[in-house]
Amino acid sequence: MRLAVELVPAAQSGPPHKCAVPCAVPPPLPAPRTSGSAPDCGRLPSTRIGSGGLRPCQPKPTISCGPSAARDDGFVAASFDLYLASKSPRRRELLAQAGLRFALCEPGAEYEAGATEHDSELGEPILLAAARARRKALGVAVAAAGEHVPVLAVDTVVDLAGNELGKAVDRDAAETFLTRLAGHTHQVHTAHCLYLPATGERFEETASSQVSCDRPTRAQVQGYLDSEQWHGKAGAYGIQDPAQDFLKLVSGSFDTVVGLHVAAVRRLLKAAKERA
Repeated sequence: MRLAVELVPAAQSGPPHKCAVPCAVPPPLPAPRTSGSAPDCGRLPSTRIGSGGLRPCQPKPTISCGPSAARDDGFVAASFDLYLASKSPRRRELLAQAGLRFALCEPGAEYEAGATEHDSELGEPILLAAARARRKALGVAVAAAGEHVPVLAVDTVVDLAGNELGKAVDRDAAETFLTRLAGHTHQVHTAHCLYLPATGERFEETASSQVSCDRPTRAQVQGYLDSEQWHGKAGAYGIQDPAQDFLKLVSGSFDTVVGLHVAAVRRLLKAAKERA
């Protein structure tokens, strides 16, 4: 059976690679809003576009990882830094802005039987994130020709006083989450699992940041809820969302809160390469 994979070139300033799918220009993530002195704020690098250049493609993930002659646009598996097992456009953009070459694939099931992304599971949030990232990575189906390419899976959780706030199922749930966060500082944990299909080895790292939430007015909350930018995000918010201005980075990296810590990914790739 021929396995298909969408190809995502790294951001570049020279002549662009030909894309196998139509390309789009995603909006750049804004600079982080910080509260006080924040080390390693993780200001996101801007994508440099040369004459005739283009932004990274934003394709949909497929069910498996591996090269496919039907969709080969000049890349081969050997040219990839990794396979990204994720459906998140934010994680795709962070990797592309970092200059990493990757292809997308469908992640493995992240939740155990009976649980969904809308549940706030019991347990230590930082450990829940690590377990989900691991399940996503190990559950990926990789074509034999691509087994030497590492698979990256990532999971982000919002941790309010030791309790997870999952993804809001509807507007009412989102408002409840924002009400709980108001006036408090909470943690965001982003777990990364880099899996090597050829050897079965995996490399893991979890990054944590602190975020403060002001006490927004009802108009601010309703305006943010009306924007629907909270959909599909842990804790019912995105710190990068332009429709809100009441969540600010206190410490740690901005990209950790967005959903992927680029520095951690680079460390994992380096560790995997050293073991090769």
